[in-house]
Amino acid sequence: MLLPELEFKSKDNFMKGKEKTHKIINDEIRKEFDNDERIIMLDVNNYIKNQNDYFDSINHYSKKVYYMLAKDLIAICNSDGTMKVSSK
Repeated sequence: MLLPELEFKSKDNFMKGKEKTHKIINDEIRKEFDNDERIIMLDVNNYIKNQNDYFDSINHYSKKVYYMLAKDLIAICNSDGTMKVSSK
């Protein structure tokens, strides 16, 4: 799963600028594995659109984001036909 690249706005300086590091890491992961059909990348940036999509830090997301990630992960697991995963 790729890391979030949207700035998390907080009074805590500990998290300040972490999105820039995430972007560098994500770019390297994409460069290395983008053309590898054995690798499926879940990109959390497809779901994180604003500050409401974060929970309490850049590393924790809202329930809505986790729900959408889970739906996509279930679809990926079911896509090759060898396993069947369902949600409640």
